Amino acid sequence: MPVRRRSARAASSRWSPTRAMRGETKRPTPWRPGRRPSRRRSFGPCPIGSRIGATTRRACLQSRSVTPKRGPSPPCWGLPLSPRSYPGRAMCLILFAKDVHPEYPLIFAGNRDEFYDRPTAPAAFWDDAPHVLGGRDLKAGGTWLGITRKGHWATVTNVRDERPRRDDAPSRGRLVADYLREEPAPEAYLDGLETEADQYNGFNVLVGTPEKTFYYSNRDGTPRPVRSGIHGMSNAQLDDSWPKVERGTSGLDALCEDKDLSIEALFDILDDRQPAPDGQLPQTGVGRETERMLSPPFIDGDEAYGTRASTVFLVHRSGRVTFAERSFDGGTATETRDFSFNLASPVAS
Repeated sequence: MPVRRRSARAASSRWSPTRAMRGETKRPTPWRPGRRPSRRRSFGPCPIGSRIGATTRRACLQSRSVTPKRGPSPPCWGLPLSPRSYPGRAMCLILFAKDVHPEYPLIFAGNRDEFYDRPTAPAAFWDDAPHVLGGRDLKAGGTWLGITRKGHWATVTNVRDERPRRDDAPSRGRLVADYLREEPAPEAYLDGLETEADQYNGFNVLVGTPEKTFYYSNRDGTPRPVRSGIHGMSNAQLDDSWPKVERGTSGLDALCEDKDLSIEALFDILDDRQPAPDGQLPQTGVGRETERMLSPPFIDGDEAYGTRASTVFLVHRSGRVTFAERSFDGGTATETRDFSFNLASPVAS
């Protein structure tokens, strides 16, 4: 099937939730009390604060602010859509079935949502670690998801909450990359990670093998094993009932009743672009409009942000691994990469 490629979208001057995510500010129509305002005076520094992220400033008007000669002060143009800091990093959806399907003890499906300008390498076996299969974040050097030839797999999401974000924190993608490179026992890896978890911004990490899976969040206690069943995770804790998680796990549950599982059926679950009703939206401090944009399993955002990749993999009881990654640009699929390999031994029951 030919690959459809989408031309780059022209830059837009319209306001969008993505601009709020980047920390840009929304500049309203200038306040005019019946006459043209004077530009001879200016505001002082905005008392709200001056930083949202590592390089993004609240653009409070100072030397060129508009101040009327009479009447009340105009609104502060340094306010973002939400007065709270936005984490400004990848959103994700993770779905997996552990020991549910009769033929596949592990079924995985996930979306990676990110800014389109963040440099990324598509899924491949790594040159510097040939046993690892996964995409690469070329900015920070880590990855969001991967699996090894021995069947060790891991994935990470950020936690979207109202806590301040540390600009000097190490990349959370390193957590996945280190586990895949070293292939330790999952529980041992997380025990070691727990001692340094405070260095990182909020994260959820899943590490495992075809036989066992462990979960840990530095916002949610200690590492714990994951029971058999259908599970979902976004940017809250494992199995929290966000709308996209509920819809994704329901679809995966129904799919697991079909013995002849297909890769395309998993991609269909991930391609759900219907926003959740406003009454079901989580409240994470980013504003209603942004919550709505982030609510579907597949984020068909704007010219700057959205779902960048969908990934599925199946581990058969025979030890056969089938892996596929579909890349997107502006909501349009551009490429699907398929891989398959055999583990050293069948998966233990």
